[in-house]
Amino acid sequence: MFLPALVLYSALNAQVNFSDDFESYSAGSLLGASSPAWNTWSMNDTPGEDSPISATNAHSGANSVYFSSTAATGGPQDCLLPFGGAYNTGQFEFESWFFVNSGTGAYFNFQAATTPGTTWALDVYMNADGSMSVVNDGALVLTGLYPQNQWFKLNMPIDLNTNTWNILINEVSQGIFQTNVNQIASLDIYPVTGQQFYIDDVKYTHSPYILLPINLAATAISGLSEGLAGQSFPASVTVRNLGLQAITSFDLSLNYNGVTQTKTITGVNIASLASSVISLDNEYVLAGGSNP
Repeated sequence: MFLPALVLYSALNAQVNFSDDFESYSAGSLLGASSPAWNTWSMNDTPGEDSPISATNAHSGANSVYFSSTAATGGPQDCLLPFGGAYNTGQFEFESWFFVNSGTGAYFNFQAATTPGTTWALDVYMNADGSMSVVNDGALVLTGLYPQNQWFKLNMPIDLNTNTWNILINEVSQGIFQTNVNQIASLDIYPVTGQQFYIDDVKYTHSPYILLPINLAATAISGLSEGLAGQSFPASVTVRNLGLQAITSFDLSLNYNGVTQTKTITGVNIASLASSVISLDNEYVLAGGSNP
């Protein structure tokens, strides 16, 4: 059993750990009003936005949190779990157990800023037909499947250094992707119209990254993910300085479908934690199917 509402903060650059199994709350009470860790979208534990602790269905122990939409436009339940800051480096992992009633669905998003409503980092839609759609910055980045009418584990290991996001359902990866908003600050759970679902055993961890003297990483590749086989597209790579010293030159190689382009970059000045987009000189011909 997870410890209820456990948040551990220590020295600067220390790991942050949180877990909540909802066993320390009374059934029928409201989550935001009962917990110092949780809040509502308005950031003031608004009762109309809060969600009830339920003893009807739980993954572990006796309690979970029940979400259902009673408004024609979704909500009004809208619960928020701040992560203790806005993180854009280090390793972050989110984990929760979900139970989605048959034919309904579930929804949650990650906020990128500490003030809700500023920037959405990611939207995860568990649709009524058992499919899952993951959206970043208005674009579909991943589709998958999830089971209904049973408890299942959803966890997301995220490497914020390299902008590598992964979603697993019952330990099976649904896909790895990169985002246009590589930052995470809170979890927002909001039932869309007609949705009915439970959550239990929520956890997150953030392991900070310690900057090395010199370190450069590729964090995104564009130009090779959309189009028809046989079409030619220019490619570009976003690099990020994950070191303490400014980057003034480097070599970049990109291999796609057996074709490698290498480019020597000079005359730049990429500051610590800053990013730069590098365009390659020649176009790539898109290959059919899924290609690394």
